[in-house]
Amino acid sequence: MADRRPRLAFRPTGRVVNSAAMNATFDPTQPLAAAPEPWDSTAQPSPRDGPPYHLTEMIAAEPHLAVRILERLADPQGPAGRLAGEVGQAASNGSPIVVTGCGTSEHAAQGVVEILREALRGAGLPAGPGTILAAQALELALDPPTAGLVIGISHEGASAATNRALAAAAAGGARTALITASGGSPGAQLVETVVETVELDHSWCHTIGYVSPLVAAAAVGAHLASRPLDPGEVRALLASGSLDEPGAEAIAARLVDARTILAVGSGAGYDENGKTYAGMGIAAADYDNDGYPDIFITTL
Repeated sequence: MADRRPRLAFRPTGRVVNSAAMNATFDPTQPLAAAPEPWDSTAQPSPRDGPPYHLTEMIAAEPHLAVRILERLADPQGPAGRLAGEVGQAASNGSPIVVTGCGTSEHAAQGVVEILREALRGAGLPAGPGTILAAQALELALDPPTAGLVIGISHEGASAATNRALAAAAAGGARTALITASGGSPGAQLVETVVETVELDHSWCHTIGYVSPLVAAAAVGAHLASRPLDPGEVRALLASGSLDEPGAEAIAARLVDARTILAVGSGAGYDENGKTYAGMGIAAADYDNDGYPDIFITTL
C-alpha cells in the first residue's frame, strides 16, 4: 500500500499567518509530515502573530506521535530490534556504546543513554559508565572510538558535526547507527543501522525532534530487556505533562517581551552522568602565564 502521509518542506513565506485560522486546521492526532522525497533539508516554518504557535501544536501532537513511533518499531526483527541486538552484543563483549548528537540532539543523546542503561540492567548486562555514555558530536569527531557501537541522534539527519562523528567512528572501526526521521537523510547514508521516527517537527524548537529519539530509544530498550511497552501508557504519560496549557500560555505571554531571562532550578548540582557535585568557587587569572585569562573552577 502506498504511503499517503503528507511530505513537505517548510519554506518561509514572508507573511504572517492568522493563528486562530491555522489552529482550526491542525489535528494533533494526525501524522505529521515526513521528510521530502528525495530528501531535502527543511527551513524555518511560517511566522505567526500570536498563540497558538507551532510549538504549542507540536506539544499537543507528542502523545499521539509516541504511539505511532512505538507501533512502527514494535517488530523485534525491525530496525529497533536490530539495534537492540547490537547494543546487547556490544555490552556483552565489553565494547563501548557511545550515543552522540549536537544541540538539542546532544541533550536527547543523554536521555537515550539513561533509557538504554536501564534496559541493559533489565537484560542483566553491564550498564555502567564504562559501557554506555554520551558524547558531544564535535568532540567525538575529533577523537572517535576504534571499536564498539556509536549511535547518532539527529532529527533531520543533516547535522554536520554528528555526521562527521559517525563517519569518523566508522572509519576507525566502530559500528554505527542513527536515530533520525528519514532513512534518506545524509546521516543515514553513513551508518549500518537506521531507526526511523518518520515524522518531522513543524516548529523550530525541536519538541518533536527531542521526544522522537527518546521514544525510539524506549522501543529499542523494550526489545533489549524483553519488556514490551504499552503505547497507551506512554501516550498518557506525555499528555499529563501538558494538562495546564492555559497556565503555560500565561507564562509565555509574560516572557515574550523579556530581554533577559534568568532560570534557576533543581538539578544544577549534577553532571551529564547524573553524579552530584558541589561548586566551591570560581576564579579568573592568567595562571599559566601564556597571556590569556584562565578560569579556575573548584568542585567536589
